[in-house]
Amino acid sequence: MRHLLSIVGKTLLAFLVVFATILPFAVKHSSAAEGTSTDFEVLRQKWKSYLVGGNFSLEDPDVASKVNIIAKTAYDYWEPMVKTNPDNYIWEDLDDSVITVEKSKSSPMTLAYQRLNAMAVAYETKGAAIKNSSGETVTLYQNPQLITDIKNGLNWLYQKKYNTNRSIGKTNWFDWCIGTPLALNDTVVLIYDQLSKQEISNYMAVIDKFTPDPTKANGGKATGANLMYVAQVVGIRSIILGDGDKLAASRDAISPLFEYVTTGDGFYKDGSFLQHGNHPYTGGYGKALLANLVSFVYLLDGSDWKVKDPNLDNMYKWIFDSYEPVIYKGGLMDIIRGREISRFNQQDHLMGHETIRPILHLASFAPPQYAARLKSMVKEWIQSDTYLSFYETAPIYHVVLAKQIVNDSTIKPRGELVTNRQFANMDRTVHLRPDFGFALGMSSSRIYNYESINDENLKGWYMGDGATYLYNSDLSQYSDDYWGTVNMYRIPGTTVDTQTRKSSEGQSKASAEDWVGGTNIAGLYGVSGMASNGSKAWKNTLTAKKSWFMFDDEVVALGAGINSTDNRTIETTIENRKIKNDGTNELTVNGVAKSANLGWQESINDVKTIHLQGNTTGSDIGYYFPEPTTINALREARTDKWSNSNLYPKFTDDSDVTRNFVTLWKDHGKNPVNDTYEYVLLPNKTSSQTTDYANNPDIQVLKNSGDVQAVQEKKLNIVAANFWNDNSQPLKVDGKDFISSDKKASVMTMQSGNELEISVSDPTQKNAGTINLEINNPAAFVVSADSGVSISHTYPTIKLSIDVKNAKGKTFKVKLALLSVDSINKLVDDYANSGGVQGALLVQLKENLTQAQDQYSKQHLPQAVKSLQDFQKHINNKGLQDQISGSAKEELSTKVEQLIEYWSQP
Repeated sequence: MRHLLSIVGKTLLAFLVVFATILPFAVKHSSAAEGTSTDFEVLRQKWKSYLVGGNFSLEDPDVASKVNIIAKTAYDYWEPMVKTNPDNYIWEDLDDSVITVEKSKSSPMTLAYQRLNAMAVAYETKGAAIKNSSGETVTLYQNPQLITDIKNGLNWLYQKKYNTNRSIGKTNWFDWCIGTPLALNDTVVLIYDQLSKQEISNYMAVIDKFTPDPTKANGGKATGANLMYVAQVVGIRSIILGDGDKLAASRDAISPLFEYVTTGDGFYKDGSFLQHGNHPYTGGYGKALLANLVSFVYLLDGSDWKVKDPNLDNMYKWIFDSYEPVIYKGGLMDIIRGREISRFNQQDHLMGHETIRPILHLASFAPPQYAARLKSMVKEWIQSDTYLSFYETAPIYHVVLAKQIVNDSTIKPRGELVTNRQFANMDRTVHLRPDFGFALGMSSSRIYNYESINDENLKGWYMGDGATYLYNSDLSQYSDDYWGTVNMYRIPGTTVDTQTRKSSEGQSKASAEDWVGGTNIAGLYGVSGMASNGSKAWKNTLTAKKSWFMFDDEVVALGAGINSTDNRTIETTIENRKIKNDGTNELTVNGVAKSANLGWQESINDVKTIHLQGNTTGSDIGYYFPEPTTINALREARTDKWSNSNLYPKFTDDSDVTRNFVTLWKDHGKNPVNDTYEYVLLPNKTSSQTTDYANNPDIQVLKNSGDVQAVQEKKLNIVAANFWNDNSQPLKVDGKDFISSDKKASVMTMQSGNELEISVSDPTQKNAGTINLEINNPAAFVVSADSGVSISHTYPTIKLSIDVKNAKGKTFKVKLALLSVDSINKLVDDYANSGGVQGALLVQLKENLTQAQDQYSKQHLPQAVKSLQDFQKHINNKGLQDQISGSAKEELSTKVEQLIEYWSQP
């Protein structure tokens, strides 16, 4: 947790300007177009009240700690500030003249405004005080010298850096149109009474020059998070100036954000969020959009500018569909954070807490049908994050609100979320089980591989190439400088060409492949696949078919069709795990311990099992190889700098950082031809449990080829298959044809008792017709089927057709009752309830079925068949025809005949 308190103090206060929320008290207004000075004063005070934490007690040690952090952060900015005759900067480390990258030259301006904002927060926060280096107490609250220096700083920035005579040029438009005005607006709100009318007018005029329209960013149409940013910039400015028309325009500008999108930036119905057209950004731009939207909606609530959009409820659905699956024990999964993973001061638990804040706030004013669920969810996240306390990172307002929920015994924590989510619109998958989570980042012809702009994420090359993440009780795994030190050439889950990469090489490239996606079943288990092709991003010939099968306590990874002709080594990375600071985590291969020395490396033959001791109790990992293979292993200490991955001034750090790793990979050699790999991740299993599993595995690899990849989970009775081609060969189970598909598809079946559930999707999202499946199992009747699914036959095989036109990778589901005595019994009961079968005949038919089931369970097949034949005799008894309807007789007779025939098959 290197310099964590410094990161929390200095970055989170700066981010108040982006993720601000406000306090709940009602506002009543006159005309929305005009408003009165009192109306705007109330709104301004409401916003200020949030920024300084509202009503809080310094008797609460967590609140007192936050006030101390506010004071220390402000004092650490105030003390080195150039207060007399500043030339080109008011902080020496924010001298833009030494920055050589033109795009980054505007960053010091925004950082300076954010520092002044942090100082203004301390000036307005009751109890803000600190002991200086001489041991003297310096009170920052209402400190006259502090406010003088804040005002002087604002004036200097106005004169030198941010005024109506300046232009954006080749610098970063975001600083001019969003970053700086957000900070400046909040600072003016905080010290409004200390500023002259002329100063306020000057500062607001500059904001109006660069962000005059709440629907446009840098002159172009704003979408997604950027639309929310500019609407908030214009909205807060309108409150400061008392401009009711502009405030109404800002409110109206955000209406498109509440609508689900089908292309481009925004939220999708499947829980995806995209920004910059084709980048998954739920945890980046989506997080910012949510934070600002929640605060803005609440700010206007109770006023004549209240948001009354008919799609407002979608905001709550985003929490459940887009955010709940990607927050694991307080940490925000990296698969949806884009280039932000390369920021040293925005690691996953800090960003998880930033995401929880607006959800926490939303829970305080949500309608009852949402509020209870939101509070339960938030309580779970706060209590389960044992790595980083929410109270350490959150602003005062959120600390107070969080404690109200945590200390309320009537609010029960949600418990662990158990689900499998396929985010088809952003090529992401999340699989959550008790005690572990698994995440997968892919890319396709629709979704870009990774983003590297503004000198950020310079080495994010393979984040969309099948990158896998394993979450467990080791909550610090992807925090504590993981992304600043890991070998970015060896990201778990990826199959790559080992050629040397340049910074930002291949960024924002779509693949040549359409087949990327998957399906899930029962909402609990899933399969995902990715056709990998390096021709566009990397200009190489590497291709592969990759699949992941996610079950109850294992994840099966298959690779096939691995081909390359570039005469370079191809590798599949199985693991790259950050280990303890002493590097001694035990690593065993086939039950034999390997060297614990840093620097050890070995190519190990005939590997069946590997076990890696975790960093915490319950975080061990087992690896099972169904086909013994050669695995390369490395235990190393890696020293690196975050600045090697991110050069943007706001988010970089030049310090050397050392972390230890164990890396496992398979070497496919040079120019592989149809090579393969197979391995099974066994989260949280001990060494002995891993060995036991390997000796009696729950899974069986049914097929691993460039045509079909399929796995059977025997304990769960699941078969999952990715059909890579049209008219693929039928998939065999136990030596018999089981599933065939006439089109590319991802398919799962699960038998539970007498029911068979089938799920299917078109991962290519290009099929404008149907997928026709045949399952070699007879059914009695359809229990349920999604719209778009047609069942043409249930006997002797199940034949179904799925209309996937414009389905966008959606999973279609159907459930059938298998042909059996139980299903026929169910039909008899249904007919009895509707009057289709009655009287003595009903009694006799039920008795025949009971006898048939009893004999069948004893494996007395002839006697069981005899009981069914008796069933038929009674149905056809002329003296009982008044006790059965024609439709009941026809269906029951047909099903019994089919069952007799099915039982009679060899």
